[in-house]
Amino acid sequence: MRVAVFTTRSAGIGMATGVIVAAVVGLLLGAAWGLAVLNGLAAGALGLTISVVLRDGRFDMMDTRRRAGVWALAYAVMVGPMFFVDDVIDLGLNQADEGALTLLFGLTAFAAYAVGGMAATLAHLDGDDAGSDPHPYR
Repeated sequence: MRVAVFTTRSAGIGMATGVIVAAVVGLLLGAAWGLAVLNGLAAGALGLTISVVLRDGRFDMMDTRRRAGVWALAYAVMVGPMFFVDDVIDLGLNQADEGALTLLFGLTAFAAYAVGGMAATLAHLDGDDAGSDPHPYR
């Protein structure tokens, strides 16, 4: 039995999330629209994957109990650069753009992690019509 992973609802959630984040970053924070749109794209991808993860139990990549080491490494790699973007490279940005760039690093990292976990799960389930193994990372 084939089941659609990406539904119209999950795509709609991703698009709505992206538009809302882009509007908030651009209008309310006053960041440059290029950075606002990039934040919206990353947030949309993250919203799409989170909606699929919450709907389908086969995508349990957010389970921190089983893979604590992976999560610790992921947090160090994803969250660390967020706080040191402007410290390492002097970009000369205003405060709104600096905040948008920091947010962009975090959103992109978490979206890439979520999409990568989803792709790994889909590769594991390829050809498995029943989807009987809810824990593909054993």
